[in-house]
Amino acid sequence: MDDNKYKYVNIDGKTETEHRSLLEKRLGRRLDDRFEVTHHKNGNKSDNRVENLEIMSRSEHAKLHARRAERVELHCKLCNKVYFMRKKKYEWKIKRGEKVLFCSKRCQGLTKQPPHRNISLEHEEIIRREFGGGLSGYAIAKKYGLNAATVYNHLRKRPVV
Repeated sequence: MDDNKYKYVNIDGKTETEHRSLLEKRLGRRLDDRFEVTHHKNGNKSDNRVENLEIMSRSEHAKLHARRAERVELHCKLCNKVYFMRKKKYEWKIKRGEKVLFCSKRCQGLTKQPPHRNISLEHEEIIRREFGGGLSGYAIAKKYGLNAATVYNHLRKRPVV
């Protein structure tokens, strides 16, 4: 038997988690499912001793587990900034097939703000020449490994020659 699984009880024909029902009995009231969670202090989900249980708000509980989460150190593929990601999230992204990871949505090109990468004058010349030659900003970004938002921001800065 796995010692770190929730235990369930049958109360009035309904299946409930044992730790919640024990805490509700002790308090003499139902827990509000929207806002209150029962936290196992020692991390063992099957240890339902009352002294091991505490009520927390959902946000407090999420913050507590986020602080405890194992993290991996990564380098942004655009700005080369060092950043950290929860290990489970990193593994999930890799499993989904994401090969390039970024430090922020700005570097990923998902926001309208320009990324924090300086483009050399040589890159600006290339961007303007390629755009004048008929390539879209997205195609230029893909061809030269740039962020599409960066390309469009530099095109707006100076007129295309």
